[in-house]
Order: sequence, then structure tokens, then C-alpha cells
Amino acid sequence: MTAFTNNSAKKREFAIFDKISKKISFVLLVAIVITLSVTGVFIYTYSKDLLTQNIEENLEAQSVSMAKEINALFKEKGTIVKQFATNQELVNFIKTANNRDAVAGNPYSKSLYKTMDAIRDTDQQVAMTWVASVPGNFLAGSNNVLSAPDYNNQDRPWFKPALEAPDVFYSQPYQDQIFNKVIMSVMTKVKDGNDVIGIVALDIFIDAMPDILKSYKIGEDGYSFLLAADGTIIYHPEQDLILKKMQDTDGDLAAVAQKMVSGEEGLERIHQDGQEQFIHYSSIPSAGWSVATVLPVKSATESLGTLGKLMFVSFGISLVILVAIVFILITYLLRDIPRISSVINELAQGNLSLRLKPRSKDELGQVAHNINEALDKLTVMISNVHENTELLAAASEQLMATSDESVRATSHISSLIEANVEGGKTQLQSTEQTAKAMEEMAAGIQRIAEATSSVSETSLSTFKEVDNGNQVIVQAIKQMQYTRESVGQTAKELTHLEEYSNKIGDIVTLIKEISNQTQLLSLNASIEAARAGEQGRGFGVVASEVKKLAEESTASSEQISNLVKDVQIMVQAAVQRMTKGVMDVDQAENIMNEAGAVFTKIMEMNGSVSNEIFEISTAAEQISAGTEEVSASMSEVASICKETFNNSQSISKSADHQFNAFGEIAAASEKLSEMAQQLFEYSKQFKVK
Repeated sequence: MTAFTNNSAKKREFAIFDKISKKISFVLLVAIVITLSVTGVFIYTYSKDLLTQNIEENLEAQSVSMAKEINALFKEKGTIVKQFATNQELVNFIKTANNRDAVAGNPYSKSLYKTMDAIRDTDQQVAMTWVASVPGNFLAGSNNVLSAPDYNNQDRPWFKPALEAPDVFYSQPYQDQIFNKVIMSVMTKVKDGNDVIGIVALDIFIDAMPDILKSYKIGEDGYSFLLAADGTIIYHPEQDLILKKMQDTDGDLAAVAQKMVSGEEGLERIHQDGQEQFIHYSSIPSAGWSVATVLPVKSATESLGTLGKLMFVSFGISLVILVAIVFILITYLLRDIPRISSVINELAQGNLSLRLKPRSKDELGQVAHNINEALDKLTVMISNVHENTELLAAASEQLMATSDESVRATSHISSLIEANVEGGKTQLQSTEQTAKAMEEMAAGIQRIAEATSSVSETSLSTFKEVDNGNQVIVQAIKQMQYTRESVGQTAKELTHLEEYSNKIGDIVTLIKEISNQTQLLSLNASIEAARAGEQGRGFGVVASEVKKLAEESTASSEQISNLVKDVQIMVQAAVQRMTKGVMDVDQAENIMNEAGAVFTKIMEMNGSVSNEIFEISTAAEQISAGTEEVSASMSEVASICKETFNNSQSISKSADHQFNAFGEIAAASEKLSEMAQQLFEYSKQFKVK
């Protein structure tokens, strides 16, 4: 009972795929699911990337916009400070007020205080306007503020950085005790020419900067924060963090804050407070500050969840509609398959009389047409089989009789061939022994010819090498002659050089004599100038210069004379070496001539020996060639005898094989007759009419 139940379950399981339409529908269902899934994943991924890109671009745009707006605010205050620093009344005030006590009676004090009050009243963001005098060491500000007697500018933390700053200096923010607000100072130097005489500044409230950041909406859960140059938090939605260092916080924000302090800009994904967040940070170059915009990734990509659900529902509905349409169309297109299946079933039973009627020109109609053609051809083929099997049975009986006669004739031929094989075997052995003896004699003569030829080649090679050596010696003799001529020419040129050196020595001697005469003349001129008194003083100076020139000429001529002597000594030594070189070259030339004569005699003797060896080698090669011809003839005779013997053996084996083959043909003919009878019985099973 259990086995029957399992078989029934398997039949029900496979009954789902008992039709092509269901199989094709299932395959298309899988293909559509895969296609829609891939498309959905692609669309979702592309939408996610596009949304992420838009979020990042929006964060970047807001961050950059905030930074530009705050930077413009700083530049505006810096411009006011720089304009105020060029005020001439301010310069005159600092120059004339030498100390704190001189401020009250200074003629520029009243006007300066009025200007500072006007700057403060004009801008609500300005808490105070003030100026610090470097030479007077005091501070004066709006609302008639004047520093205490023990005040010292150099004790202030802003004094040294403001003096060292190349342009406007922005101080770090601090909590002011008077206004109870966060304030920062914008400062610049006051100069009188190139001298720094003071510092002018604006104390500004930075309340407007959080308002700027709050005016930008960053998603639903996003926020922004502002950092000073040292990382101090100026604005943050969490009030407890204001005026604290961002580097001291936990999470990835500390690392980002370090980059912001160093002036970097960029976009990152960080993990903060247990969630992933987008953050873009931009620098505020005028003050070295930086601003950042932050948006949680989950909040930014929340719309993707709705998109995924919508895609899942729409793809599910599309899947159902597509599968239904495909199933209906496939069922309609495959409606002819049951008729084709029934005809093929009849064909399997042996009925070839049925034909299909194609109702379309598609692939199924073509299949029906092809089945009809196959049935027509199969009908003709079966009819031919009926006729040919009868003829085959008669031919097989005749073949059996013929094969019996062939077996008897083949047996007689085989006995005659065996007698012929024995005689050929004796003749083959005698011929092989003679051929072997001729081969050994030919090999000995060939070795003599090869040895003689090798000696001839060695003699010829020696002759060539001796000839080459003789040519090298002749070339060396010619080269020695050229060297002797060149060395002789060089010796002559050195002799001329020695003559020119002597002439230069004569010229140097002449220059020495002229220098001595010039010294005598300059001495006489000095004496005459001394006699002339005041009128000859100028002439005395000229005589002194002429004397110096003569002394320098004498010194130079002595140096030239020494150089000429050295050259003459070197030339004489070179002439001696060149003369000895000419003698050595002559001696080497004589030795090379003797070696050339010896090589010529060796060449003549070697040529005679080479000719005699060549004649011996030629004779040995002729004998070897004759012996090889005889050996080749004997080998050919032996080969013919061997081939004849092999052919006789092959004929004998062939006769045996033919005898066996005719026996097999007789057996096959009998079996073929039985097969023809069986084939005839099988062909009767098909109905062709």
C-alpha cells in the first residue's frame, strides 16, 4: 500500500509537466522572475546611487554656501578694521598720546572716541571698537573706555599674534563677562610709514553665525556645526558642546575635526552615536575656521524603502499578467501537437497509411509537412524491402555453392606455393653471405679513403695558415716602414721646434735689454725731474711709472726665458728618444724580413707535400667508389632474393587466409540467407496501403 501511494504521488508530481505548454510556461516564469529581479536590483541600485549622489551634492552645496557666507561676514569686518586703521586722526592720536595720562588732553581724543562710537552704533554685531597704542602701552575704546594704570599690552594673548599676522588677525572666541555672550576680535596693525604704532580692533558678537547655519535645512534629521581655528565648537545643536574642543569628542567626529582644523575639505561617511552619517566640511579661509553639514544615512535613504516596496508589488503584478498571457498564447500555438502525437503513435504500431493536414505555415506546420514526407519515403522503402529480401535469399544460396568450389581450388594452390618457398630460402642465405663480405671490404677501403682525404684537408689548411702568416709578416714589414718614416718626420719637426725655441730665447734676451735701457731712462728722467723742482713733479710721476713697467717687463722676460729653457730641455730629450726609436724600428724591420723568408720556404715545402697527399687521396677514393658499386650490386641481388622469398611467404599466407576466408564466406552466406528470411518477416508487419 505504501509503495502504491509513493508511485501515485510521483505521478501527480510529474503530471504538472506532462505538456509542452506547461514546461515552456514554467521556463518563461523562471526567466521572467530572473529578468524582473535583475532589473529591479539594477533600478534599486541605480536609484540608491543617484539618491546618494544628490544627497552628497546637496550637503556639499550647503556646506560651501555656509562657509562662503560666514567668510564674507569675516571679510566685511576685516575691511572695516583695515579702513579704520588708515584713519589719519587715529594715527595722529597714537603718535601724540605718549601714555595713558595724555589721552584726556589729547586734541584728537574726542574725535577718535566719536568715530569708534559711530562704528559700534552702525553695526549691531559690533560689541566694542578699540585701539591699543604700542608706544603708549594703553587701550582706548568706544563708550570712553580707557585701560587701567597697571594695564600692559604685552600681557594680552592677542598682542603678539596680531603684530605677527601679515594682514587681519581673528582671535579665538571667548565668553565675554560684560555682555555674557561669545565674542571674537578682528584686529589689524596701525602703521606710520613702515613702523607699527598700534593695533585697532572690533569686538563682534558671533550670534549671527548660528543664525546663518540655522537658516539652512538639512533633511529631516540633519544639522550643521561651526568650528574655530583651534577646533573650538562655536555652534552645535547640542548646547553642552559649545566652546568645547571637537577633537575631545568620541567617535569618528574627532578624526574629522582634526582634518577641519588643518584646513582640509571633503565628504565622508562616519559612524557617530550608533548610526552611519554623511558629513561634508568646508573651510573659512579668512579666519581659518570651518563649517560642516551632517545628515544620517538612514534618514537620507528612507525613500528607497518605499521605492523597493512599490517595485516589488508592481513587478509581482506584472509577473502574474505576463505568465497568464504567455500560457494562453503557448496553448494556442501548440494546439496541433496532440494530433501529431497520435499519428506518430500509429506509426510506432506499424501503420504507415495515415497523413497529417497542416493548418499553419509556422514551425509546427512545417513539422507536419516533414512527417508526411517521411511517411511517403518510408512507405516506398518498406515496399522495396519486400521485393529485395526475396532476391537476397536466392543470391545467398548461389553464393554458398560458389564458395565451396573456391575452397577446394585454394587448397591445391597453397601446397604448390609452400614448395617454392623452401627453394627461395636456400638461395637467399647464400646471397646474403656474399653481400656481407663485400660490405666489409668496401668499409675498409672507405676508411682508407677518408683518412687520406682528412690528411689532404689538414695539409691544405696548414698551407692556408702559413700563407696567411706570410701575408701578416709582409703587412707588418710595411707598417714598420711607415712607422720609421713617421718617427723620422717627427724627429725633424722636433729639431725645427728646438730652433724656434732658440729664436724665442734670443727675443727674450732682446726684451731684457730693452727693459734695462727703459730702467736707465726712467732713472735719468727721475733725476731731471728732481732738478726741475715743482715744474718736474708730474714728469717724475711718469718716470716712476715707466720704471715700474720696465721692472715688470724684466720679470716677465725672465719667466719667459725660464719657460723657453724648459721647453728646449724637453725638446732635446724628445729628439734623443725619437732617434733611438728610429734605430729600434730598423732593427725590428730586419727581424721581420728574416721571419718572412722562413715562412716563404715553409710554404713551398708544404705545397709539395699537399700535392702528393691529394694524388693518394684521389686514387683511394676511386678504389672506394668501385668497391661500393660492387657492394651495392650484391646488396641489390640479396634484396631481390629476400623480396622474392618474402613474396613467396606472403603468397603462401594469403592462400591460407583465402582458404579460411572462403570458409567464412560459406558460413556467412548461410547466415545471410537466414537474415533475409527474417527481414522479409519483419517487413510484413508494416501496413503501406
